[in-house]
Formats: sequence, structure tokens, C-alpha cells
Amino acid sequence: MIKFVKGDMFLTECVAIGHGCNCEGYMGSGVAFTVKNKYPLAFNKYRAACRVGSFQPGSIQTVKCRTKIIVNMGTQAKIVRKDGSGGAKPEWIKKCLQLVENNYEKRGFDSIAFPIVGCSLGGLNWADIKPIFIEIFEKSNLKVVVYEEFLPDIKADETFKENSL
Repeated sequence: MIKFVKGDMFLTECVAIGHGCNCEGYMGSGVAFTVKNKYPLAFNKYRAACRVGSFQPGSIQTVKCRTKIIVNMGTQAKIVRKDGSGGAKPEWIKKCLQLVENNYEKRGFDSIAFPIVGCSLGGLNWADIKPIFIEIFEKSNLKVVVYEEFLPDIKADETFKENSL
């Protein structure tokens, strides 16, 4: 199941929040920066995995924090540089999302919120990435809420109805 909404992803009622990360151990901007500040345990475990080389493009890391499960997804090899290099790659996003789909039950969640992964600081076009989300989650039993537009302090309607697309 998948639903596309506008609002503040950090007000989600989903059990988990998934987001894209570089694999260098830095969460210095964007959604990752907010995750770092709201869920320091998720950041510390991510940074430790980056330091030993176990967090790679196309991999995920699930961290149980006090109020949410955070799914760090390796969507960028490096921090995006001023010349645009180091950005997200669709194949890494697809691999991460497939890992979420294949492992969500054993990772302890039945709902997850995402931003438009890879499309802001990652440099990709949402029109190219949205079909990947639909392909993987449209027929899933996992409830997926994608925040297509960030509206601060606005709680989105995450209710699933027939034909949420």
C-alpha cells in the first residue's frame, strides 16, 4: 500500500521513518540533518557503520529509537559536492526500497514514512523515482506514506483508502 501526501513527515504516525544517506558518515543537511537531531541513536549507529565500511550504497540500517524505528538507506556514496558529484543513484534507491519491502516484518514495523528520497539534495528528479516506489510498494502489505512536499508543522492525512494513488 502506498499513499502520497504533503505535510511534515516528522509528525507521522507511521512506526518507521526511512530516508536517504550518504555513506561517509555525515548527516549535515536536509532530512538526514533532522533525523540526526531528533534521533541521535540512529545517527551514532549510522556513523559507526560508515567508519567500519559496513554501510554501503544500496544497503539499509534499521535502528530502534525511543519513539520511531529509523531506516537509514545508503542512497549516495558520498556527500554531494558543489559540482553535483556524489549524488543519489536510482539503482541504489531501488535496492534500498526492495530491502525495506523484503525485511519490514522481521525489522518490527508495518508502516513507514519517506521523503522524496534522493530528489532534493541527492540531485534526482522525483518523476523518475516515484515509479520505483509504486513498483515496489503498490501491492505490498507494508503501509507506505511518501511525503512529496514538506509543509512544516502540518500533519498529513495518512488514512489509507481504496486507490490511494
